[in-house]
Amino acid sequence: MASTLRIWAILLIFALAAGACVAPLTPAAPADAPETAPTATAAPEEAASDASASMANPASVNCVDKGGTLQIETRPDGGEYGVCVFEDNLQCEEWALMRGECPDGGVKVTGYATDAARFCAITGGEYTVTDESGDQEQGT
Repeated sequence: MASTLRIWAILLIFALAAGACVAPLTPAAPADAPETAPTATAAPEEAASDASASMANPASVNCVDKGGTLQIETRPDGGEYGVCVFEDNLQCEEWALMRGECPDGGVKVTGYATDAARFCAITGGEYTVTDESGDQEQGT
């Protein structure tokens, strides 16, 4: 008997929880309400996507605020990343600059023979050229 009562109590709780999840019904317009012509407005989904599309990337804004120019680059795997370019060929990856991993004003990128070496430097990594591998350039 107590077991049956527990089962009914649990079912009642689930039913109340499920009922609370239902969206409220929109009331119908009163019969004597004047009819208005529909207006051209964006659907809520469209309005939300427009708002998010116009939101600026905070790291990109930070780059421009610090006097840099944003340049979008593509990795070999097709992914994209932003590079904040300053005068005298100084650069930082935009998020590394924002996190403080790359100094304000950037790091000098001349002399790196590979894109991977430059990427390491602009993201705040330490890069030392060695000749152990026999490749064009090998970092540690």
